Amino acid sequence: MNVTLSPLKLNDFILLQLHFDTTLPQQNDEVESVARLSRPSLDVDFSIGVDKEKTGFRLEVTISTIDPPDDVGYHFTATGAGFFTIESATDRKDREQLLIQSGIPLVINSLRMAVATVSGFGLYGKLLFDSIDLGELLEQKRNIDS
Repeated sequence: MNVTLSPLKLNDFILLQLHFDTTLPQQNDEVESVARLSRPSLDVDFSIGVDKEKTGFRLEVTISTIDPPDDVGYHFTATGAGFFTIESATDRKDREQLLIQSGIPLVINSLRMAVATVSGFGLYGKLLFDSIDLGELLEQKRNIDS
């Protein structure tokens, strides 16, 4: 099959912040299953803007665990920025759709790999957090912004 390339080009990804903690069980605590530890509750937020050189777009995504910090397991906040250009002439609405439908998943996946790499050295093993429902994320963002 011939692949048609997207007009959205990821020029760079920068990990802006990665704060990672491991909460160990106390002596009398029951340790939960590794399956539960590998599925933390997440909070995701994002913003889209024009980059400083005004040659493209900056998409910033932050993913954080929202489990109580004393819960046994991993706790992290990761923020990354993707820098994109759109190669073909498109109107504002099409550019926004490309950034939302393709850009956000690209940045989220880059953050997913950063967290997986760091957690791979951790006590509970590598954390690959679940896929995120982009439609639900966008709906929640619209409700917050309105």
